[in-house]
Amino acid sequence: MSTRIGILGCGFWAGVHAGRFNKMADEIDVVALCDLNTDITMAFAEKHFADGLHRPEHFDNAGKMYAEAGLDLVFIVTPHALHYEHACQALEANVHMLVEKPMVTNVKHAYDLRDRLNASDRKFIIGYNPPCTPPLNLLKKMIVEERFGKLQMVTGFLTQNWMRGTMGTWRHQPEISGGGEAYDSGAHILCSLVWSVASSPATVSSTIETFGCTVDINSLINIRFENDVLASISINGNSTVMSTDMHFIFDKGGIRIDPW
Repeated sequence: MSTRIGILGCGFWAGVHAGRFNKMADEIDVVALCDLNTDITMAFAEKHFADGLHRPEHFDNAGKMYAEAGLDLVFIVTPHALHYEHACQALEANVHMLVEKPMVTNVKHAYDLRDRLNASDRKFIIGYNPPCTPPLNLLKKMIVEERFGKLQMVTGFLTQNWMRGTMGTWRHQPEISGGGEAYDSGAHILCSLVWSVASSPATVSSTIETFGCTVDINSLINIRFENDVLASISINGNSTVMSTDMHFIFDKGGIRIDPW
């Protein structure tokens, strides 16, 4: 029996998920699309599901989708500041979910959502790809086993033409996006860092440059973890070069890895 999937938010990244869904049509069925209006969902279906592998119903109201579509799982691919509301709504509908990163844009919302999830039996995934990759899993295993001794320091960077590529979109509206490049693409390298070090940050300091925009474009982020590992991450959203790199420095060696 196929897993019945709904997509909430039919923008660009939802289309990336749709391409994967088409490769899994024998396992899953996309039965519902929801956005601000059905013109958006119709255009999305025409672009991504024209081959007839999925024949979703169209909704402009998430509550109506949950009430009528009989979903097992929903992919929430909406602007960042809406994730908390939409995740709570999915939990109330008793639906499993994948929420695109960042999970939420408010610390209180993060703890509240955690508590709601702990009281539920629904599965919840945040759309971070690095922890799902073999190289990052091997790296974490080496850190935990102290294969090269104790981890001392991590340094890494990400560069991207983010400022120009997102100009004029909701990503430059902090009340909707929650932040700029560090919150968006930069979240991947920060996820790789915190997940692999497996310790909570004790202190964090940062410096940002906006280049006149309403959100951060360039960031320098320094972290001391509770296990005394030091980390420095540079995130540049005003570059024509797309590049990422991260170095994990141990007392008996080092590992260089692509964190994204």
